[in-house]
Amino acid sequence: VSLHTMARENAWLNSNIGINNTNRTIDFIGGIKGKLGSKVSFGGGFGFANLKELYFYQNDPTDRAKFITVFDEGNTKRTNLFGELGFSHAQSARMLLRADLFGYATDQVAEAWHRPTYRVSFNSSYNLYSKILFNVDIITQGGAKALDVDNNTVVTLDPAVDLNIKASYFLSKKVSVFVKGSNLLSSDYQLYLNYPVRGVQVMGGVTWVF
Repeated sequence: VSLHTMARENAWLNSNIGINNTNRTIDFIGGIKGKLGSKVSFGGGFGFANLKELYFYQNDPTDRAKFITVFDEGNTKRTNLFGELGFSHAQSARMLLRADLFGYATDQVAEAWHRPTYRVSFNSSYNLYSKILFNVDIITQGGAKALDVDNNTVVTLDPAVDLNIKASYFLSKKVSVFVKGSNLLSSDYQLYLNYPVRGVQVMGGVTWVF
């Protein structure tokens, strides 16, 4: 576990936070994968991990605008039940639907703060004449709990639904232009307590590979 990893997850970390390495004493994943014909694939399985010193985020009692890390110094047992369904057609169209259910049994921390208990994602891409590439991503997750440090109460964050679309036009093998829309449903949700995400965002640019 590094400060860089945490800062990428949570941009509102306070300074001088505690950092401990997480020890995976057990990490097991089992499942099946298969195909239905040449275009449809499926998979599913179950995962179990025993994690010592797993970290969570909590609002700083001295500065509500910042977050601190709290570590479960005991053993956190995490389970993951997952399934996915995919479709692909040549090199032009690909789609993947995946669902995850997470369970956390903490030892010395009251809840698995800011960690969702379910996530459903849909990712797709369509390549038109090898010149225009469309990407559509939909992600929904929920069940995460947070500690309201003002009232010392547990808050369940509202489910998050995010729709992102990107279109790229390839001028050549090395140069392309793109336009990307994020949170196009303008969903008002919080991944971290007291920090709602931005509304609709649109960005355009040029990509040059060299």
